[in-house]
Amino acid sequence: MAPKAIADAGNAQVVTVTGVLGAVVGSGRHEEPMASAVLTCADGVVRAEVWPAPFLMYGHLIADGAEVTATGTVDRRDALVFRVDRIELPVAAGTVSAAAERAAEVDRIVGELTDTRRRNRISLVSVARRVGVSYQAVAAWETGRSRPTNENLAAWKAVLAGMNGAGR
Repeated sequence: MAPKAIADAGNAQVVTVTGVLGAVVGSGRHEEPMASAVLTCADGVVRAEVWPAPFLMYGHLIADGAEVTATGTVDRRDALVFRVDRIELPVAAGTVSAAAERAAEVDRIVGELTDTRRRNRISLVSVARRVGVSYQAVAAWETGRSRPTNENLAAWKAVLAGMNGAGR
């Protein structure tokens, strides 16, 4: 689920949100430098893209685990994307925000669910089918390349609780 400010925004509307970057990757599809990341906010997750001009200005702030305040526009042409135009560091060093706490909690739960799945020898395909996502999505969650939405995380928990090692 996208953060409320982004979910409620119209196409091309300017929005500012604070969150933690994760699964940061550069793109080899373009000649110019850019980045794509998962932005986990206190109330949701969205894919954030930083195109060349802002990347040249703010690229030094873009890293896995970095807490940032990002301002950009909402793009609803295909999937919901947040196109970042400006990035700032939002909090003083040593301060933990609600977004950082949520990201850490999601990572902890994902680790527990991954351990449970492996310990019970349940396949990625089996979990993915029951959650309603691709096995690549579950693999990306388990390796930290992306984070599940609140809904997918709840479904994953329910699936593992109901399987108890069966249905591999």
